[in-house]
Amino acid sequence: MADDVPRTGFPNPAQDHAETSLNLHTLAVRHPEATFFLHAEGEGLRSAGIFPGDILVVDRAIDPVSGDIVIAIVADIFAIRCWTRDAAGAWLATDQETLTIGAEVPVQIWGVVTFVLHAPGQRRTR
Repeated sequence: MADDVPRTGFPNPAQDHAETSLNLHTLAVRHPEATFFLHAEGEGLRSAGIFPGDILVVDRAIDPVSGDIVIAIVADIFAIRCWTRDAAGAWLATDQETLTIGAEVPVQIWGVVTFVLHAPGQRRTR
């Protein structure tokens, strides 16, 4: 294969540099005491690659930055939303709606989604 052609896959396990094990917690969990695994529900963040039944890795120890997918508590309901903040304010959005955060809307950012796990192709065809 030419050196300028991108490769997709993984190293040949017969070669000496093969990994001895692959641990999901080592790869996806930075703060074990503050990390939770949740199942996604609803169709609201398909554009972000999140589908019903996906497993979300949520870290409560990190602060969200604009563009992060977060778990928010909005009026006592857990919700998966895209967090946006700029000089004009803050918003929580899905593919269908945007909620402007203000004093009249009680919102708590519960955690930041750091990884999404799903079976390839199964949820994109619905």
